[in-house]
Amino acid sequence: MGRSTVAVANEQVSIVTVLQMLGIELPDDIGSGRSRKLHCPFGDVYHSDQGASAAMRVYPETNSAYCFSCSAYFTPVSLAAKAMGCSMPQAAEQLLDRVGHRPLDLAGQWAQAKEYEPDPDKALLADALKTYCRRKHPGWEMQQFDGSVAAVLTRCLGILDLVKTANDATTWLDVCKRAMDRALYREQPSLSQRYDLLLKQHRTEGGAP
Repeated sequence: MGRSTVAVANEQVSIVTVLQMLGIELPDDIGSGRSRKLHCPFGDVYHSDQGASAAMRVYPETNSAYCFSCSAYFTPVSLAAKAMGCSMPQAAEQLLDRVGHRPLDLAGQWAQAKEYEPDPDKALLADALKTYCRRKHPGWEMQQFDGSVAAVLTRCLGILDLVKTANDATTWLDVCKRAMDRALYREQPSLSQRYDLLLKQHRTEGGAP
């Protein structure tokens, strides 16, 4: 299902452009991305001081504005709709027409859809690695708490932020599986070796032979 005209207009049309269309005086550095206080387009009607104070703050980074006197949040479309006295879809169409936006045809939409690649789900990748370890290594439930094993797992999870594409996800999972295999396949001491180790430790600490 395609996005609504309102959503497209809010993305394609700048809140600054709408304010300019409404004749609001803008500071020279409005394009810097920093928020700025302006006079509200509806001050003479809705403000107790008839718009004498600059009660609206515009936020270029989020493409929105908020008027503290009106207690109202505005997107480009909602601001235009209020000023024009029309519905949101009607305002959206007028704004898109004003900036020369043309919707993609079916071929263009299909090409855009094919190019879209969502970010890999990092939580699912982490679960996939742990599930692999659990299924392949019967002693995982205990071994995962071993210092060396836990350290390798922590390093693997720590580089998940570098995974940006599906290829990255495949590479990360393959590399981390091998790393976990090496950590989990390290030779474990036998029962007799463990007993000898404990006996040596006991003697070192001054216990009876």
